[in-house]
Amino acid sequence: PIAGMKGALEIFNQRTDESDPKKEIFTEMLLQIEKINHVIQDLLIYAKPKEMKMGQVDPNECIQNAIKLAKPHINSKDIRFHFHPLENERLAHIDCNKIQEVLLNLILNSIASIEKAGKIAVKLQEKNKNELEIIFSDNGKGIKKEHLSQVFHPFFTTKKRGTGLGLSICKNIIEAHNGSIEVTSVENEGTTFYIRLPVLELGNPS
Repeated sequence: PIAGMKGALEIFNQRTDESDPKKEIFTEMLLQIEKINHVIQDLLIYAKPKEMKMGQVDPNECIQNAIKLAKPHINSKDIRFHFHPLENERLAHIDCNKIQEVLLNLILNSIASIEKAGKIAVKLQEKNKNELEIIFSDNGKGIKKEHLSQVFHPFFTTKKRGTGLGLSICKNIIEAHNGSIEVTSVENEGTTFYIRLPVLELGNPS
């Protein structure tokens, strides 16, 4: 039904002259339909997440690929991006696509919180011999103290166009790895996420 509505509106919009007041209405309706579609997609992911596809992965490479995917968004603003890779080459037992999904979500949130110029840093380190830690930080506008305990709750958002499911989905993904995700933030100074992933099988790559 949504695809049909969108298709019909697009036809009406294309046939409407720019000076016609209805043009603005059609454009806004199309934006709202797109928002509804995003909400539905997020709900489907949240309600029925895809099965994890765990594998032996180079975590440095996994994170670097996520950064590459986010590059066009990063380059849209004056943002300095720093990645500090794991010093010792290792293989981690993770679902790389899911971890990339988490990182992309965090990167896009950071970009949105940086108004003009700023910086984002990702550091990968061994917390101990059985656990990896990803430290993700930015110097964006930060999160209000009273909102910190709610950021991972489903449907909580301070964005006008947000669904409030992004960080909740991230939390589910990390917990599906038997890991944890925590956040600290200072309003108008920045936000830091700490992602800890227990490494079920960790060894030197062959």
